[in-house]
Amino acid sequence: MASRLKQQSRLLDLIANPFRRPFVLLRPIRLIREAYFIAN
Repeated sequence: MASRLKQQSRLLDLIANPFRRPFVLLRPIRLIREAYFIAN
């Protein structure tokens, strides 16, 4: 339940802070890219 609340607050945070949105989006993309390179 707490994790769901944290996700909602994070979504509100993204909407409230458009300048921070690119950094938040780039972080998971970087993690996925690292995992992809490690897998190959």
